[in-house]
Amino acid sequence: MELVKFLKKCAAGSQVYPSCDTSHRSRASRRSLVVLFAASLLLWVSPSNAKVRSLPPIDAKEEALLRGQRSAVRQFEIPFHGRSYLGALSYQVTEHRCEQVWSLIEAPVEHLAQALPATRSVERAPGNNPNKLLVTHGNAFINGSYTVDFAADPEQRIARFWLDHSRPKDVQDVFGYLSLKEFGPGRCLITVAVAVDPGSGVLASMVRGTIHDYLVKSAGRFARYTHRALPKEAALATRHASNSLE
Repeated sequence: MELVKFLKKCAAGSQVYPSCDTSHRSRASRRSLVVLFAASLLLWVSPSNAKVRSLPPIDAKEEALLRGQRSAVRQFEIPFHGRSYLGALSYQVTEHRCEQVWSLIEAPVEHLAQALPATRSVERAPGNNPNKLLVTHGNAFINGSYTVDFAADPEQRIARFWLDHSRPKDVQDVFGYLSLKEFGPGRCLITVAVAVDPGSGVLASMVRGTIHDYLVKSAGRFARYTHRALPKEAALATRHASNSLE
């Protein structure tokens, strides 16, 4: 898979692919950011690699944002063989334990539509494979659908997804992951990495900016969903118990 090789070159900081840079920062800063994003995508890009050893670290500025209940976001455009992937790596902290948040991922998939930006429905794809999901995004005026393979690892609390190219699709490619990590007593850090190639048609060109805006909201949207879907009493009890021990 050529994209995997491309991301590996980016993650290694190779000079072979200067197009790994983005346009809104200095060259050194752009390269370091895209290297990190490419490395984070490699966590899932080979689904046969069952174990993930580490997740991309957050820096001091991002940690300050998260502790202040704000989102931390990195967004990119990665050119590849004449195509352009829109990418975003977003973080958000929720006031629930990670095992509580993970229960939402293991819930009926239809509920995931409430947790994802601009998503009209998530359902089991036709066929006998329960790990294939049909996802529909859009609004009252425009919709787009595609099927992804979905692999959830409860031990590591990481859920990966990647496009099933054999089925009808309204994007050229999409893949990413969602991970959960403890962030202090009674808190969970939600990390979402997504890359999508919406295509090169006129309609795709018109909505690229909108798609990118939605990608950066992924972790924040999921965190807000946890506040609606999980019992507030459980979160408060966890925080109060933790505070009493300090």
